[in-house]
Amino acid sequence: MVDETDGDAFSTSETRPTFKDPYTVEIEAFHDAVTRGVPPKTTPEDARRDLVLFRWIVDAIRRSK
Repeated sequence: MVDETDGDAFSTSETRPTFKDPYTVEIEAFHDAVTRGVPPKTTPEDARRDLVLFRWIVDAIRRSK
């Protein structure tokens, strides 16, 4: 998303790679993985690292209270 000011005018623009909504893009990628063997963009190891990061965030929030 890009916000721009030109004099007194303000505009916001968004560049997207497609007009499809994110859910449709995700379900199509899942379909390709299941039916055509296309490897997913992320691995189970990526997911595990995300869960570790989420735990760190939750722990930091709890400590800050």
